[in-house]
Amino acid sequence: MLNSSEFKFIKNMQCFMPLVSCGIINGGDLDSKYVILKGGGIGGPDIYFKIIDYFKKVYN
Repeated sequence: MLNSSEFKFIKNMQCFMPLVSCGIINGGDLDSKYVILKGGGIGGPDIYFKIIDYFKKVYN
């Protein structure tokens, strides 16, 4: 989905934890949307709940 959006770059905003960071898409169909960049195998089974909670606190 991201590749087909024709975005130009992702501006890395801050790290949530090692190998998990938040960014904002620049250009294309998804311009100005927030994105989570997460390395594979990082975090336990609840990592996505932690990321969502963090996003709600920081970006709402």
